Amino acid sequence: MLHFIVNPASRSGKGKKIWKELLPTIKHSSIQYDVHMTEGEGHATRLAAELSEKADGAVDAYVVTGGDGTLNEVVNGLLDASQKQPLVGFIPTGSGNDFARNLKISDDPAKALRDVLHARQIKEVDSGTITCGEITRHFLVSAGIGYDADVCDVIAKSTSKNFFNKLHIGSVAYTWLGLKQAALYKKASGTITFDSGVSMDLKDIAFISFHNVCTEGGGWPFAPDSLPDDGVLDICIVATKSRFKFAAALISSKMNGRHKKSSAVHIIKSKSAHLVLDKKLTVHTDGEILGEYDELTVRCDPASLRLMVK
Repeated sequence: MLHFIVNPASRSGKGKKIWKELLPTIKHSSIQYDVHMTEGEGHATRLAAELSEKADGAVDAYVVTGGDGTLNEVVNGLLDASQKQPLVGFIPTGSGNDFARNLKISDDPAKALRDVLHARQIKEVDSGTITCGEITRHFLVSAGIGYDADVCDVIAKSTSKNFFNKLHIGSVAYTWLGLKQAALYKKASGTITFDSGVSMDLKDIAFISFHNVCTEGGGWPFAPDSLPDDGVLDICIVATKSRFKFAAALISSKMNGRHKKSSAVHIIKSKSAHLVLDKKLTVHTDGEILGEYDELTVRCDPASLRLMVK
């Protein structure tokens, strides 16, 4: 059984239209399926958890039609409700689509659907888990604290995102608003400790992002060597007093990935990390805001789900 979990509000409301265009292909296939439309924030998580609990040992697959945020919600519901590896397919209809970009899933919904329906292999992929206070969330793309989370917050509230989505260049919204936010970011100091036991004392932290894949925010390659199946997270630390050096690191990341050579940037692979700051900063998982925190723990969960790929 394929359970299609569809976000009709994705791509600034075009998700419903895209789904209607996909439905005839599904109806003409020989698969057993059902359809579940999400109705707001958190609904996809509840749907996925309920479906997983009802499966009772059956080999069901969960096909997400939406963006990275919808996929995040579904995976959280599945991982929290099931003791086995969930089987997942993805039809990206979001703005950033970083997970699809890194897993080479087509950004053409019709092709992505065909690839799911005729999947030739199952790929095991990692996920990450972040704990802030009493909140624990899983992520597939990245989690972050500081500037990158503030950008996610600004984008979620901005009308520019809808404008760029209508032009089919939604990732441009992330770039435009991200560069504007570079002049406004907050700084913090603190200590990060890795699974090896090594600690780093940091000052003037702009942001720290924890990557399961190499890009976030619609194609920003902050962790260009990150892989979704290597059993570790790539942790990108950007810390500098100079706003010019910070902006230069951002631009070089987007243009050619040379930010790794900047003295403001450290990229470290680790299975887990614990961060303590001297002030609270905004935290996100896969672009969804969790709140403001001054302490968090992250870990990689190797091969935690199976992905249907062509």
